[in-house]
Amino acid sequence: MIRNHNNAVTIPVLIRCEEIRRDGHVRVGKHLIPVRVLPLPRLDSKFEKEFGQVPEKSNADFLRLLLLIVAINNREQPHLAPRGYLHSYVTVTAHKTSSKIERVWERVKKDPNRELAAELNHRLRGAKPVIWWVKSEHRLAPGLYCRDIATALFAQLHTRLQTPKGLAVCLRCEKPFIRSKRIQRYCSSNCGAAARMSQMRQRTRKEQRSTNVATEQWRAKKAG
Repeated sequence: MIRNHNNAVTIPVLIRCEEIRRDGHVRVGKHLIPVRVLPLPRLDSKFEKEFGQVPEKSNADFLRLLLLIVAINNREQPHLAPRGYLHSYVTVTAHKTSSKIERVWERVKKDPNRELAAELNHRLRGAKPVIWWVKSEHRLAPGLYCRDIATALFAQLHTRLQTPKGLAVCLRCEKPFIRSKRIQRYCSSNCGAAARMSQMRQRTRKEQRSTNVATEQWRAKKAG
């Protein structure tokens, strides 16, 4: 087990690797398998080169469920966050699964944790709790061994459910990042500034439309 920067205990996610790169071993049946601890994924070319290519569908599902986890950790309320993580999760899920958006909203509003549990349980069938040998510490410890990189990614989501600081997804560029505080919504100051500028332009257009409507109504009333 590992204590993170919040002093919370997490179980390391383990994936098979070359012997020279191993952090330890896990015995599966009669086989002694070299394993590495999977770090927080950044899902870039460097990560995939080191740990293996992530299938496109698994990558999309990972980002989609990450939206739901961040919304749950932030205790986001649907009616208070029209542009938040929960709204993004529902919109993307409805599109990806060809479901009606109202039906997805109904499930999420009823119990977002139940929605998340169902999604993760389906994807963690390839994960197995194990006792593994930690090479650097010369001791046995609990871990979660995953048969492939896709399963390991979803296992990372599972181990980070209650972590205020950790994995998040940028609401602008939709890329995963490691946030420094619970309320951080964007991966960088550039994305944050661009998002605020976009919101300001939307408000300006909305105000302009309202002004135009009011002007037309005034002219129509005056002409009549």
